Amino acid sequence: GGGDGGKGSSVPRPPGEPLKEGECIKLNPNDCEAGIALLSGTGSGTREKARRKPDAATPWAGVRGDCGVANEGRWAFCVWNESGGNLRIGWSCADAKLALGTDRYSWGYGGTATKSHNGNFEKFGQVYEKGDAITCCVDLDRRAILYMKNGREIPGDAFNLDKEMSGWALYPHVYTKEATFSISFDGSGGAPPLQGGFKWIAEAGSE
Repeated sequence: GGGDGGKGSSVPRPPGEPLKEGECIKLNPNDCEAGIALLSGTGSGTREKARRKPDAATPWAGVRGDCGVANEGRWAFCVWNESGGNLRIGWSCADAKLALGTDRYSWGYGGTATKSHNGNFEKFGQVYEKGDAITCCVDLDRRAILYMKNGREIPGDAFNLDKEMSGWALYPHVYTKEATFSISFDGSGGAPPLQGGFKWIAEAGSE
């Protein structure tokens, strides 16, 4: 069954469809909640900035990137907390709610050192706040999600994906409360260097 008010035009790019010449992965204006304001850089291939609108009807608001990764590889993107306040960063399937970490199709790590999946919240890692860079990584070969804070890996996998998720495309996803954030899909804008064989998600499908 489809989600609430799902329309064909708001469905994210299907997995495996390559970016056209000159296109770059971006925050998807057709795959975000009404409470999200996309501020600058959208589609520019550099750091994009967004926040929750002050008059948003809900205390949190979510947005996904418009390209996902599936099947194999180690992929990452980077998010900066620009203003302080809380946000949650992670990966989700196209069928997931935009409330990251509240259903079985999304996985998030929040600024209060809490990870969430399927509505279950557990302590994880360290708090992050204004000025911190969080690199969100997925290892599709191990079906694991892990994070780095300011370039240093947070010990242990945050999540291990069920075998049934193999082949499902995972999309970058940010869910923000008070925080203005910026995001880089290609490492530009000063993202800490990747390690452990990870590549920026902007490179996916570009061989």
